[in-house]
Amino acid sequence: MAAEWLRAETSSFVIHAKLDEDEIRELAAQVNAFDQMIQRQLPKQNQPGRKLQIYLDRDINRMSRAWGQKHLSATRSWAEMSGSFAQYDPADDPRYRYFPIFYAYASHYFDNAFYRTSPPWLKAGLPTFFATSFVTEEGQFILGVPDIRRPVDSDISEVRLRKMLTAQVEQTSERERQEFFRLSSTFMLLLLTDPAYDGMVENYLKSYTAGDSVEDAAKAFGDLGDLAGGMREALRGKPNLRQVGLPAATPVEINLRQMSESEIALVELRFVRLVDKRREQTSEKLERLTQKLPGNADIWYEYAAAEFARVRGGIPDSANRFRGFGFVDGEIVVTGRTYSDASAWRAVNKALELDPEFQPAKQLKAEIMLHRQNNGDEEGDAETFDAIRALLQDTASKPEQYPLAAALYFESYLEQYQTPPDVAFEQLETAFLRNPSIEELRYAYAVALSRRGQMDLARLLLSTMLNDPEYQDAARRALESAPQ
Repeated sequence: MAAEWLRAETSSFVIHAKLDEDEIRELAAQVNAFDQMIQRQLPKQNQPGRKLQIYLDRDINRMSRAWGQKHLSATRSWAEMSGSFAQYDPADDPRYRYFPIFYAYASHYFDNAFYRTSPPWLKAGLPTFFATSFVTEEGQFILGVPDIRRPVDSDISEVRLRKMLTAQVEQTSERERQEFFRLSSTFMLLLLTDPAYDGMVENYLKSYTAGDSVEDAAKAFGDLGDLAGGMREALRGKPNLRQVGLPAATPVEINLRQMSESEIALVELRFVRLVDKRREQTSEKLERLTQKLPGNADIWYEYAAAEFARVRGGIPDSANRFRGFGFVDGEIVVTGRTYSDASAWRAVNKALELDPEFQPAKQLKAEIMLHRQNNGDEEGDAETFDAIRALLQDTASKPEQYPLAAALYFESYLEQYQTPPDVAFEQLETAFLRNPSIEELRYAYAVALSRRGQMDLARLLLSTMLNDPEYQDAARRALESAPQ
């Protein structure tokens, strides 16, 4: 009997995959054990507010289409969802079968269980160190295992290390991406297994998150020429493996069900929409899907969201503002747009006609209404803003699970030229604290702190964004204009 698409939910993650029931249960147990191991090695500062939504497929080409580049595993924390699309085949060699899903979970953990920010090389290398681990027959995790499918990069040099440590954006070509990934992974493997390098990563992160330049942060590693020579020598020896034992395993509670036709149809398209590289094409595909499955609220919502992405993309100079709104550095700026929101509006209302309590659609409708206020499409009045907040109030009251709703709720007062009440600020605060990987939320929270006069924490958060290419200019301006 052919495997069905199943959804397996645990207390920390949700797996969506076309697997037999026994296979998906075994996989969920492995990921749960991996979660316990990683928490013992690097205890979390924060309990992530959202469960990681993990989508699995045997076909790497399907994932590559969704992300627009070749990937075995990719994870991102969007304002709407924390999700991963990863390759998984239960027939693969168990020595590397779990790598893509372990990499996905480790990426989510390091991005959301800690408040600091990380550079590209660490975002690639740290999850890889844990993802290459395997489990012995006795149930022990073995760490420090080189990646079987990607040999270690033995050509470590001062020039290559400096280039890697100062890179602030992802490499563009496939060859450059693979070289960067291999060097980052090899570098991290040695940093975490050779006692000679103890403390280096921690010192580097202190400097990086304090807002020091990437060049200055790299000084934590000392003379890079000497470091490269020592690492080349270390690679000639045997790997330093680390064995991690776990307490007696308790059965993981799994809520299992079959996925619906609409859920299956949206697996790839939802990621394509969120990655946001092919807006027009994605919108057209989702519109066709509404014609195929016209009675499904989720599909109408996805089509509405794709259309609204085209609206937001048509707003000039919308970068460094929370979802394109006009609030930036303490000022309200009215902006124009070049793409109509009419299709998004019709689609989101259709979703709510089919399911009046469908929370993602209520949230999206509120966001469209806020944009109309900001762009001068409608006359703002107290009744309109009350209606916006009524759409958001249920989800905004659960900010750890619905961070975007909490941020939009707070934003609605700013768009009305009112000081947000304490409850709105507290919801925004919780939204960030439980979802620190959402960079636009980090910036919105930092600006909110500044407006309230809480400058020490505002400066701390803004400093963590000084090495973020998308937000560094806005963060620097906010720091320069903040009262001393």
